[in-house]
This record gives sequence, C-alpha cells and structure tokens, in this order.
Amino acid sequence: MEALTINTEKGISTLSDRAVQLFELGRMGANNSQKAYASDWLKFSAWCLEQDVEAMPALPTTIANYIAHLSGEYKPATINRHIATIAKAHKTAGLVSPTSHPQVKIQMNGIEREQGTEQKQAKAFDAKALQEKITRIDDSMKGLRDKALLLVGFTGAFRRSELASLTIADLDFQDDCLIVRLSKSKTNQLGRYEYKALFYASNPKLCPVRTLKKFLALRGELAKDASVFVSVMKGGKPGASMSDKAINDVAKARIGTEYSAHSLRASFVTVAKTNGASDSEIMQQTKHKTVTMVRRYTRISDAKQHNAAMKLGI
Repeated sequence: MEALTINTEKGISTLSDRAVQLFELGRMGANNSQKAYASDWLKFSAWCLEQDVEAMPALPTTIANYIAHLSGEYKPATINRHIATIAKAHKTAGLVSPTSHPQVKIQMNGIEREQGTEQKQAKAFDAKALQEKITRIDDSMKGLRDKALLLVGFTGAFRRSELASLTIADLDFQDDCLIVRLSKSKTNQLGRYEYKALFYASNPKLCPVRTLKKFLALRGELAKDASVFVSVMKGGKPGASMSDKAINDVAKARIGTEYSAHSLRASFVTVAKTNGASDSEIMQQTKHKTVTMVRRYTRISDAKQHNAAMKLGI
C-alpha cells in the first residue's frame, strides 16, 4: 500500500500501514459520513504525531487531551463524531476503545455543559410555502429540472446524495405511482436495494411524477445509466450529472437562502407528522432505522401544532 504522508509542525511524517489501511477503509464509498470519518481519522493521527503519542492503541489521557484540543474549534456534535471515528478504528483493529473510559465521558460532559448541545438543523418549510415557490418556476429545461428536483426531493424525503446518484434505471413508472430504487444511502452501505413510492398529486402543478416525466421527455431518449438530475447549460441543453453542492444550490435559489437541500427531507417529516402520519409511515419513506431519528427531524416550532393537549376530551 502506498505510504501516506502528512505535513506537521515536525515536518513530513508517515502514517503507519495500519493507519493507512483504516483510512482507505473509511474512504470507501461516496457518502458524506464516510468522507467525514476518513478526514477525522487523519486529523487525529496527525495530531498524535505532533504530540508524539500513539494513535493506536490510544490512551484515555490522549483522547481527553484531544477533546480539549477540538473544543476550541468544534461544537459537541462534531467532537462526538471525531470520538466515534477513533472508537470505530480501535474496534476494527480488535482493540479496546479508549473512548469508553470514564475520564473521556466526563470530559465530553464538560464540553457539553460549556457549549450546550443544541445542533444547527436544516430549516423546514410547509406545503403552502413550497406550492408558492413551485408555481413561480417556468417550464424551461432548467425550470422543469428544478421543479422535478424539489418535488421529488420533498415527496420522497431524499438526501441530496441520493438525488445526485439516481439513474434512469432506478425509475419504475407505474399506473398509480413512481417507484424509485436506491442501491445505497447513508444508512444502507451494503448495496441492498431500498424502494420509495412517489404518488401522483391531485394538483398537476405540484405532482412529482408528472413533473419528472415532463423533464425527462424534454431531454429525449436516455440510456439506463444516465443520471436523472443533470446540469443545464446555456441554450437549455442538458449537461453532466449534478453534484451534491449543485443540488443544494438549487434548493437555496428556489426556496430561499435560509433553506438547504436537507430542508426537503426535514420538511417531509414535519409536514407528514403535522398531517397525522405515524412514525412507521414516515420511516417507510425516509428509511430511518429508529423513531428517535424521525423525531430529531421533526421541526414543529408552533406549540399548538400536533399537541396532545388538544385531545384530552375536555
């Protein structure tokens, strides 16, 4: 395996073969979480080289000092991700993780008390707000692309990485709905197919299936491996596959700068929950593995919404 070097204050240092192996393992796949884990491990390894301490097996005191180092730059949620990376690396190597030591847990409690634990979350919109934005978009190639992207992303509760990876082969247009196949996602890294159903809307202008059909028809005959969502060049000609960032840019440009592509997924959960959908029904579309994650995605800020106090029978 090719040696991996890192610039440190001590000069050029080389990671151990095992560190490189773990880095390559973490880099496998294309989702953002795996990239973050790989980056986290490299940062920890580089810091250990600078401090002249072992990265693996690491001592609890090393982890405690590393947490203190990270606290000057990162919030608790990000620090927890770094710690999870170190734990995963030790587990993969068959070693006891130093991150489970009481000293480390006390250290993290101190960081959370100091900084608080509230995470920045993608803002959610309601269905009426989306309708107002969608109806303002024209039916040009770019307009149809953007409408299809927003409607499919919202009604399918897609992550932007999932939207970017969709191909024509993943689409199965049926009489009553569109079945979308996902080969991989953030929570499904083993390539087992998952399926989402997108239904025809009563309002054609807000229908994800009809809008996507119109966009694809305008592009003409497409190969099975062609990307569903592509860039649109000058003159309205379709271009290359869209990146995660490009999809995020469309959401901000069309819905509002305070939103992001992740708002599509958060808004699905919030709107569905407000309209009475059960957690299991929501999980069928989002593919969340736990109810806890569904509740984390629910953005109900109005105390009067979805409140059991209205169902007391008094």
